[in-house]
This record gives sequence, C-alpha cells and structure tokens, in this order.
Amino acid sequence: MWRLLSCAVCLLFLVGCATSQPPLSTGNMAMKYRKLERRVDDSDEEIKLLQEEIRQLKDLLESYENYQLADTLGDSIRFKLDDGSFSSSRSKTSSSKSSSLSKLVRVPVRHATIQKALKEAGYYKGPIDGKIGSMSKKAIQAFQKDHGLKPDGVVGQRTWNELKNYL
Repeated sequence: MWRLLSCAVCLLFLVGCATSQPPLSTGNMAMKYRKLERRVDDSDEEIKLLQEEIRQLKDLLESYENYQLADTLGDSIRFKLDDGSFSSSRSKTSSSKSSSLSKLVRVPVRHATIQKALKEAGYYKGPIDGKIGSMSKKAIQAFQKDHGLKPDGVVGQRTWNELKNYL
C-alpha cells in the first residue's frame, strides 16, 4: 500500500513538473524586453537606411531622365512644311536658352535637390521647382565663388561635393 501510494505521489509530482514551467523572474523578463527592443531599433535603423537608398536611387533616376530630356531638347526639332517635306530648323532663342540651361547640371542629382541645397546654404531665394533657370545659375555662381571654385555656374562633381553638405 505504501508502495502504491509512493508511486502515485511520484507520478503526480513528475506529471506536474512536466506540464508546468517555472515563472519568469523580473530579471529574465527585463532581459527579454531589452532584446526585443534592440531588435526593433535595429529594424528601424535598417528601414531608415533602405529609405535613404531608395531616395538616392530616385534622385539618380530623375537625374538620368533630366539628362534624357536635355538631350531631346538639344536635338533639332523637325517641322512638317506645307509641301510635305520636313525642316530641321528650330527657334534659336528658346532652344538655345533651354539647351544651355539644361547643361548647368553635370551630376546625377535632381534639380530640385540642388535648389534646396542652394537655398539651405543661403544662395537661392526662388521657388524649389526643379527648373534650373537664371536665378539658379546666379546662385550656383555665387556659391562657387564663395567656396573657392570656378564660378562657371555649372554643378559638376566638385561643386556638388561642397553643395551637398547643406542638405
């Protein structure tokens, strides 16, 4: 009888040990919480890095599209004449102006980004519209002059390296 009773108690003890887990201590819970918090922070940082990479790729793509547009504007525009033939002439004032202004940026950066950097640096007072015009050119030249660069009004790699510090 004692033997049967001892076996029953041992069996109940073993079953109870196998099905229940010890409660987490406050220290263990705090440690798990910190681990999860670090994982979230690491994920947030990775998301920020990916967002920045996406922004840079968008800038590069838009700059490439701007170059394509500049090339298109630089080409002769063909007009169909009344006799059915085509003329390769173009208006000298509008096309030469747009062609010369479109060549002011020689780095793969959005024009609006350049304007924003110029504005942050205190050189550009116009709207940030992505259109490099005479106001932008004057701002670029002033920036270049003040930073010891050749004041040609063209945003090349050296000018951009200085200008991007203001973003």
